Amino acid sequence: MLGSSRYDSEIYLYALANPQTFLDQIGPIRRFVFEAAQVKPSDNYRVTLSTDSAWLEFTAMQELWHRRTQPALPQKAAAQKAAEEFLNRVEQKCSSANRDWPTVLQGLALLPPVTNLRRADLVLVNRLDESTPDHWLYRAEPRLNLDGGGKTKAGVFGAQVEVRIGHMGQLISLHSRWQPLSGEKKLTTLSAFTPPAGEGSIQGQPDISFVLEGDGIPQFYLAPYYLSSDGHDMSLSSASPYSLTVHMERVSQTGSNMVVAAAASGGSGDYRYAWATYQLSRPELGFRQIDSSDTFLQQTTPPVVGSAVTVPKDAYIFLLNVKDRRTGAFKHHQQQVFAGTLDSDVTETRSPALA
Repeated sequence: MLGSSRYDSEIYLYALANPQTFLDQIGPIRRFVFEAAQVKPSDNYRVTLSTDSAWLEFTAMQELWHRRTQPALPQKAAAQKAAEEFLNRVEQKCSSANRDWPTVLQGLALLPPVTNLRRADLVLVNRLDESTPDHWLYRAEPRLNLDGGGKTKAGVFGAQVEVRIGHMGQLISLHSRWQPLSGEKKLTTLSAFTPPAGEGSIQGQPDISFVLEGDGIPQFYLAPYYLSSDGHDMSLSSASPYSLTVHMERVSQTGSNMVVAAAASGGSGDYRYAWATYQLSRPELGFRQIDSSDTFLQQTTPPVVGSAVTVPKDAYIFLLNVKDRRTGAFKHHQQQVFAGTLDSDVTETRSPALA
């Protein structure tokens, strides 16, 4: 939770960098990652950036899982030191600390600063056949300042940096689940905690965490959310006017059609929805945009604009973009929805107003 400071009523939003800016510089980035790994470029090593989020991967192809002889692994403390020293070198090579860092990337860094990484665990991982240990796995969680005071940090839910240390303390893998930041940030209002609808009794105080979506999920900024638990499941709820959540469900079906409705929360209540579907029984159709939808108003405080679409009964993946018309806040949501029955004589109807 937030510490006591004059910033207790405000919280940061962090803008994400355009991944393409990094992808356009994959040549020098590969060179700098090889330098940080202290190896010469060759077919034995792979360095890639994911096309949608610029997640970084480095792999020693002949070492990770495929070493022919049993590895001689370092002690745990030495493995931790090797992992953290490597991350320090990546920070120096793949940021403006490097005088040769491309001009277009000045002010941008490929990974979070080491000072913003909190070690989550360091475990020994066995080979695929379980015959003997294969390597050490080091995991760290990126953290960001919550407020302008800079004294309180929060984790980034969904983000992680992994380093694998193998034979004789060699770096054999790096994988970052992290989209670089643009360097822009702003303070916004900290919202009061409201338990998610339908959740049981909350255990303990909720934590505040920024949320990074998956690779390929449209996202433009890191926003703060309350992370709470009822003892069984974790739930996210809005912690700022820019931290939207979306609830979607099938609300009725009759004849050959079904109605799927969605409502966002956490913002002004005035939302614009854009729908698309992937029909699981007809994958050859690919993703299709739905141009016709109905809106409804939930009588909440504030009133919330929801949206509903009618589709043939089947099994779908729904993709939904929501934009707050007043603030510009954005949220992408994906969810599988299935028809409850294929018997056209059975009718199911519920109010489109979602709890």
